This record gives sequence, C-alpha cells and structure tokens, in this order.
Amino acid sequence: MLKNFFIVFFSMVINIFSADLSTEENAWISKNRGRVIQIDSLRPTSIFLYRDEKGELRGVQKEFFKYLEKKIGVRFKFRDRDISLIKEDICNNNSEIVINASKNKSRDNFYKFVATPNTYYTGFYTKDFEILNLNDIHEKRVGIIEDSTEEIKFKESYNKQYENIKEIVYVKNPEDGFKRLDSGDIDVYLGKSNTDIFKSYDFQVLDRIAKNNLKIMVSKKEVCLANIVEKYQKKFFNDGMVQVLENERPIFYKQILKNDKDLKYIKENYKEIVVSMPNVEDINPLFYRKKENYFGYVPDRMIEFGKIVGVPIVFKPYKSGEYSNIKAVDYKLFKERSEYIIPYYESNVTFFSNVNSENLNLNTGLKDKKVGYISHEDLDLDFERTYEVKTIVRYNSYEEAFKAILDKEIEVLMGDFRTISLAISRKHLEKKIKIVGFYNEKPSVGFGVNIEDIHIARLLKKILPDHSSDFHILSSRLNIPDTPDVDYKYISLIVTVSMIIIFIMYFLLLKSQSEKSRAERITKALVESFEIANELNDEDTGNHILRVNLYSKLIAEKLGCSRKFIQEISTYASLHDVGKIGVSDMILKKPGKLTEEEFETMKSHVTLGHKLIVKMEVGEIAENIALYHHEKYDGQGYGMGLIGEDIPLEARIVSLADVYDALRQERVYKKGFSHEKAKEIIESERGKHFDPKIVDIFLKYNDQFDTIFKTN
Repeated sequence: MLKNFFIVFFSMVINIFSADLSTEENAWISKNRGRVIQIDSLRPTSIFLYRDEKGELRGVQKEFFKYLEKKIGVRFKFRDRDISLIKEDICNNNSEIVINASKNKSRDNFYKFVATPNTYYTGFYTKDFEILNLNDIHEKRVGIIEDSTEEIKFKESYNKQYENIKEIVYVKNPEDGFKRLDSGDIDVYLGKSNTDIFKSYDFQVLDRIAKNNLKIMVSKKEVCLANIVEKYQKKFFNDGMVQVLENERPIFYKQILKNDKDLKYIKENYKEIVVSMPNVEDINPLFYRKKENYFGYVPDRMIEFGKIVGVPIVFKPYKSGEYSNIKAVDYKLFKERSEYIIPYYESNVTFFSNVNSENLNLNTGLKDKKVGYISHEDLDLDFERTYEVKTIVRYNSYEEAFKAILDKEIEVLMGDFRTISLAISRKHLEKKIKIVGFYNEKPSVGFGVNIEDIHIARLLKKILPDHSSDFHILSSRLNIPDTPDVDYKYISLIVTVSMIIIFIMYFLLLKSQSEKSRAERITKALVESFEIANELNDEDTGNHILRVNLYSKLIAEKLGCSRKFIQEISTYASLHDVGKIGVSDMILKKPGKLTEEEFETMKSHVTLGHKLIVKMEVGEIAENIALYHHEKYDGQGYGMGLIGEDIPLEARIVSLADVYDALRQERVYKKGFSHEKAKEIIESERGKHFDPKIVDIFLKYNDQFDTIFKTN
C-alpha cells in the first residue's frame, strides 16, 4: 500500500529542484543562446513529423524542438530541402541535426544518434487486406529494397523462407514498392510499418525481427548539443508526449485519410455515431464516469474518432438489444458480441481465489465449486456443463465480487486479468486474493462494431493499428488506473511520513554550506527514500539492490571509468527497478511464469521508473539505468529497442549486475543457482544479452562477485 504513496508524494515534492545539466552543457547553452541551428528531415511522413495541408511541417518532433527552444534559448529552424541535398550534406558531414535518420557505420563516425519513441516493425504489406501465410512464400513475388535493413534482417531471421521466395523484385524505394503492389507486379512488399502513410494496405509484423526506432542524428562537432537533445527528449517523453499525440492525431489522420472511401461513406451517411458504454461507474483502466460524462482511454479514442470523421459522437449507456454503432467495450466471450472487434489489448481470462486456495487444475479444480465472474454483460460460456461447477454468478461491480469471495459466498472469481488485477491493487487486497489459474482462451478486448457498420470498423482499424508507435504510447495508459482509490486508514501515516521527509529535506537545505553539498544531501535522501519505497514490494529487495550497487561499482572500476561515473553508478544502480512500485504485487509476487499480458504490464516499470527519476533530476546516469537496463546487446530486449553500444554504458553494466544477482537469489518460486551455474549462463549470453567487454570483466573477476553475494 505504502508504495502508492511514494509514487504520488515524490512526483509532487521533487519538482522543486531545477534541471541539472553538466557544466560543459550549461556553458554551451550560454555561448549559443540566440543561435539558429538548422534541422533537416528524411521522409516526414509519420505523426512524429509530417506536412499539413499547407505544406508546413508539424508533429511530435516539431513540438519537441519548440519545447527545447523554451528550455535553452537556442533557436531551431526546419529546412525544406530536396532529399538528395540532405543526403549529400550528411555524407560530407555538413548537417547539424537530421530527423528520421537510420544508423550505419559511415554516419556513426560523424554523428551521434538519439533514440526516439518513433518505433517501427519489419513486415509484409499485402493488397486488399490479404493475410499472408509464410509457408506460401514460394508462390509469391516479393518486392524488396536491395541491401536494405529489412532485407538483411529478413534473411537473417527467416533464412528458409527467404530462400524459398518465388521471385524477388528489387524496388527503388517504398513509393515504388507500393506502386508495384497496386499494379500487380508484386504480390507482397517487405518494408517498415511506418511507410504506409495512407493506411491503404494490411501489414503483418515479422515477429522474429526486433522492432527498431528512427533516430535524431546530431553532428559530433556539437557533442554538448547532442547530449542536451538526448536529455530533453527523455524529459519531453514524460512531460508532454501523450498530450501532443492526442492533439496531433485528429489532424494527421484527417489529412492522410481525406480521400479514403470509408471516411467519405461515413461522412455522407451518418448524422451521428452512437457509442454504447457499459452501464457501470468505471472499468479501470478503460474508462470512468463522472456525473453524466465519460473519461479515460476508451472515450478519448472515440472523441478522437469523431474529430477525424467529422461526425458527432453520442455516448449512451449499454442496453441489451438496443442498437448502437460502436460498443465501447466488447469481448469475444460476450453473448451479444459484435461481428468485428478492433482490439486495444488481448485479455487473459483469469481465475482468482482467496490466499489459502491451491492453484487450479481447470479439468478438475472447478468441479462442484461456486464460481463468480465480473462483467457488465453475460458471457457465452457453458461453465456449468463444461466444468461441472455448482453455481455461477455474475457481478456488475468489483466491490460486490470481492465481498463475495472474501465472505466465501463464492470460491472462485473469473474475469479479465488486466481490469481485475488493477482493481485488486486499488483496493489493496493483494494479500487476500490471488491468481489460481487461467482459462485456455486469450480473447481480445476492444471496440465492437456490427457488420452493418463495416466502414466504421475498417476506419477504426486504420487509425488504431497495433503496430504503430503512437498507438503503443497511448495504450500505455492501459497499464495504470485513472482513478486510484484512497485507503483512508493510511492517511495519518502518510501525512506523518510526508512531514518527516519534508522536515529532513528542509533541515538539509538550511544546514548545507554550499550548493554542491546541498544537492548531494538532498539527492542522497531522495534516493534512500526511493529505495525504501522499492523495498516495500519485496522482503528480498533490500539486499538485492545493495549488491547490484556493489557489482556495478566493481565493473565500472575494472573498466577504468571516471571517478564521477563510478560514484554515480554505485549510488544510482539501486534505482534500476524503482518503477516496480507502480506494478501490482499480484504480478511481482506471482509464483510462476508470467503470462504474455502480465509481462507487458511488468515491462511498463522501466518507463514509470524513468519518469520518477526524471522528476528527481539527479542526472542522466540514473535516468539511463532505469530506462535501458532491460535492453539487450543484440537488440532483443525492451525499453527503446536499442542495440550494442547505443545502449548507455551504465545500463549495460547494471543489466549484467542485476541478472547475476537474480540468478543467485532464492525466491518463493525458484531455487537460486550456484555461482558456477550463474557464471556459465552469463558467459553463454556474451554478445547476445550482454556487452562482450563487460562479460570479460565479469569472468576475470567473478570470484569477487561471489564474495559480494555471500557477504551481503
């Protein structure tokens, strides 16, 4: 429970401190204030940078550089130039900043690359929404840009399919690829997910190829500028990215879809679009109702849809048998489900019970049991007959269902994992209700549309493609509740702790004799407070984060890093998993393997941790550790999908330190490995999960790692 307080409290308190750039970066800003820096862009065709109807550039990156101008007083000018001239300047090292650049060896010599949230996947485009079976690739003519990243990655990851392609047709660029697809010269086009600006084709992600991101490329002549752009890009991601996306999406999609047949049909044939909302007060994290108005992710997407199509959206409570154009929350398991479901996520149907229950065997464990489920509609499940349950009861609200299971009116509670686990966390019932099993289906939860409104279904799919980076950024809101409940019995404790921490910080401010010592003392107090908050998750966390600090310090010393770097990493490595204070204990302490959906929720801890640390403003090393420590050297990790030395050194160090300690630790759900076994595993991941240089340091000094583990 207390971890919820720490999230809210520190988000408010640590905002009082100013940004901390390095001395060199502050000097660069002072020297260059008022200077105009030129920005070029390669293919401004996504919501991150695009041209509006007047031909003016706008989008997320345009707003970012406006934000940066206000922060540092340097002016940024976007140039409108032919792409051949931009590429010529890049080759001659004459560019200052280039947006949407891809990294290669020749560019790496002259430019620093700053990762952006503009991610993309590699996959196949097909016409008329044909679904491609990779086993049929021997029958297909495939358009590919010769020697492109997509061809190289496909050949590496799908070598057998690549060799079996009926005919490879090399195309000049994406425009040529789509033109040949339209004319029938090719059956399939291999490309990036962000190149179909007009949303005219079906795109199938190739799962074996890791997603990548487009970069901001900054000349190494301006190293300080590159560092400043990188730091403020992260801050902007936390401070305003979602709001900018929500502002830009209606403009962007309205423009690129202006000639779309489905949009034209909707404009001509609909006076209003009726959206039926579940007849409950809230289903977090999907929506909540305040008086007669709806708020949250789902109504926001519907309001956005109305702006794009230019037709009013009317929200009405759901009534069985009453027609609506869109069901805001639809589910494959509903009795009255729609023909089309445009998903916002896939759902694990999960079974919950009280803490004393055993894990369920679904073939026998439900027999003669009283089962309840939470849903605003009846489910299309014949549980009584299939599982021989004694009774099955539907509950409209979490409060009713939780009371029933705690009062033993029912023995098992069934429902959507995401919404129920968040509700359990909000009600602080993790110690009383636990997961005991999963149903064998994983149906989608999303917007429901009937066959009569197929034009709406098709258009929704175009503006909510599950492979687009803006969709993923917006849908990250589905990992946290919009309206957290307050547990009033903790209010006095929270107020007391708050006053103590504020008093300590105030005392440090008065006592410090210099700006440097003041900042160091406050930072130490904040870091220690975050560590305490993080330890609330798990009794094993305290020693783990201490050891990760010590391992990280050892590696940094043996790598010959600067004294400042060693000091910072030995202080901030402990914050690598601080974002887990925002993840439900039901996931953190689950005895066994996480489901795919649980793992997606778990992954959100890196962005939450980064947000908290950015607010602390303790520096880039701490921020990088939180955001990038789950990246892998071969690009198969998560966070921003970075590869190799694009991953900051501090994150590469903490990654190995964290994994080594996790391997050695004994937990309730696993036995700890011996030092020799842990060493063998880490060595096997050299060049894959871990930086080869850091693995070599680990192997050379592995006995010291063993000593740290045994003595701490």
